[in-house]
Amino acid sequence: MPLSVKIISKTDTDNGFVVDFEGYQDGGKVLETALHFSRFSTPKQVLEVCMEEVQAAVAPLPDSPDLSALLNQEHEVDPELGHPLHGIDDPVQAKSRVESLIAARLERLISESGLVDRYPSVERDTWGRQIEEALNYKEGRESAFITSVANTQAGETPEMFADSILNNASEFLASAAPLFKAKHELVCALDALPNEMEAIKAFFDNQVLNWSI
Repeated sequence: MPLSVKIISKTDTDNGFVVDFEGYQDGGKVLETALHFSRFSTPKQVLEVCMEEVQAAVAPLPDSPDLSALLNQEHEVDPELGHPLHGIDDPVQAKSRVESLIAARLERLISESGLVDRYPSVERDTWGRQIEEALNYKEGRESAFITSVANTQAGETPEMFADSILNNASEFLASAAPLFKAKHELVCALDALPNEMEAIKAFFDNQVLNWSI
């Protein structure tokens, strides 16, 4: 009794999105309906819920409620259930969570800005060491890192490699400076908030989610 799900369409709403889908058993359609998901639902969660609906339509479990009356209805899901702060009651923990979400938002904005195409994370994550080694070499100190990497690249001297590191880092920081400044301001504003869950949640909804380039 192979079951499968086919997603037909996805329509955004004010608090999430509606997915129209069909369910199949042995190649024959057994279900065609739509479900409403919160904006925080992942593709994996969507597929799991849709498959549960197909399974319920084909053979509801004896101990499960009868879902047949709901199969052709649009189901509203409380968006609060998918909120990143849902279930957190401690303001300190909530602030820590929001700060991590600000950092994640920064990475997403860097990606959307196109900077990742020019400066991939593997390069940015090691710039601290690269810049230190490049400065050491420029100041006349030995750098095995600079010389060994330069020797693997045809036509590039250690001097040229050190210069390219410093130039790339400088260009990236200049381009990303507004984003880093905005992140710093958000973190400072978060720290200044009173330790109240409502204030922290409102800050996340109004400031962090709306942060764009």
